[in-house]
Amino acid sequence: MTRTRGQIRKADKIHNLESFLISYKKQGDDKLWFEREMLKMFTQTWDHPIIAEYQALVWRMNSLV
Repeated sequence: MTRTRGQIRKADKIHNLESFLISYKKQGDDKLWFEREMLKMFTQTWDHPIIAEYQALVWRMNSLV
């Protein structure tokens, strides 16, 4: 991975976390509900290894709040 690509990925992660925190502040548990529902839909309609990563993140979000 080039240095620039790594910087872009890290900036994207920061942006995603900021977006989640803003959404959670505005929507509270509705945000978590939405992510759980998206996970259900993904697992029912898509067979891909990235689903396990998404699932782990949703579980982590639930455990933090």
